[in-house]
Amino acid sequence: MIFIVLLIAVGYMYLIRPRRQRRQRQLQVSKQIEVGDKVLLSSGIIGRVDGFVGDRARIEVAPGVIIEVVRGAVSQRVDEAVDGGPDPGYGQGSDRPFR
Repeated sequence: MIFIVLLIAVGYMYLIRPRRQRRQRQLQVSKQIEVGDKVLLSSGIIGRVDGFVGDRARIEVAPGVIIEVVRGAVSQRVDEAVDGGPDPGYGQGSDRPFR
């Protein structure tokens, strides 16, 4: 009987509780996002918030390219680089291939 109670307690601590905490953090992030913030989507796409339409966010992923996603797809806010420039050696005009 004690074994079953311990098994349930361990299952709660390792499975249910972390999932609930992750969901709460996700809800906080989606409420704190504002227009103009640079964000990372759960799919790995990085873009800038262009606006909100109901429970959806409009994200500009490239100049003139706007996608509409569910607010829950925004996983985190991305801080700008210290110097504000792109990574050296990558992007337009680079001879180095993407990996």
